[in-house]
Amino acid sequence: MRMLGDLSGGVLNVAACPDEALLRLVSPAGWEALTGRPVVLERELPNYLAKKPLAVLCQRWRESTASLLAQSGIPVLLWGNELPPGLPPGSVALPEFEAEEILPRLEQLSSPQDFAGKTVLVTAGPTVEDIDPVRFLTNRSSGKMGVAVAWAFAVRGARVLLVHGPMTAEVSKLADLERIPVRSAQQMHDAVREHWHEAQVAVLCAAVADFRPDHYVPQKIKKIEGEGMVLHLERTPDILAELGALPNHPFLVGFAAETDDVEINALNKLRKKHCDLLCANDIRKPGSGFAGDTNQITIYAPDGMVRALPMLSKQGAAYCIVDEVARRMN
Repeated sequence: MRMLGDLSGGVLNVAACPDEALLRLVSPAGWEALTGRPVVLERELPNYLAKKPLAVLCQRWRESTASLLAQSGIPVLLWGNELPPGLPPGSVALPEFEAEEILPRLEQLSSPQDFAGKTVLVTAGPTVEDIDPVRFLTNRSSGKMGVAVAWAFAVRGARVLLVHGPMTAEVSKLADLERIPVRSAQQMHDAVREHWHEAQVAVLCAAVADFRPDHYVPQKIKKIEGEGMVLHLERTPDILAELGALPNHPFLVGFAAETDDVEINALNKLRKKHCDLLCANDIRKPGSGFAGDTNQITIYAPDGMVRALPMLSKQGAAYCIVDEVARRMN
């Protein structure tokens, strides 16, 4: 089984190139459903490779394929442990990886490694504040934005510590991306406090609950006919403010999900929490709220810079944020 990747337009795409035996097991439509790209049949391989700047083969090389690529002059990433003779300059040998590691490995190879040797602490997702064994308070965060930020730093060489609450976003495997799952705001605070001294960059993207019940009831609270229930809430730790108050805090990026006066609230948060960058979005705007795959972010800095990003995928927005951090740290 081969997987072919290209970086057309700066976007990494991967298509399947099954042989005849695999096509008898899974139809072309099935492979296309898995990859989201049209299948490249073996007979189409020469034309495909002639048009693409990057080829990736996920198996040990066959002599015919190696010869074809050597003649094409296309730089190639090899899926195997050894380089066959006669390949063009720029070819790279990769060790064998699990299938889910293909995209991360490719993106690492195609990205600058300007965060190599640095540790980045990222928070993501919601927190959950328990009322009793049945009920809890939480919010709509999926964790997708924080996971996208963690990915963007990891593929650029950083060791990433991802502290996350219960979330629906999936985290792809990367050797230098460590997950630290938590549940409550207090647990997230404690995990960040434990690790922030290791980090050169901290991106606090999680939607941390501002309030929690002032006490936990260990038995299910029973309803009483005709009566309501009163919850007494208390503040949770302000992780961003606490980190920003440190005299030698990491390069600090905060997030603000707002519904009104976005710029005023963002600038206030930037100043009060001593952030180096503040990323704000209007969650009322279609495509810019929780749970979706897109976001429209404006980045604010203490020097007066305001960088309004267009509506982008959350991964695209994360790349822009990482670019801005890299520009200001270098």
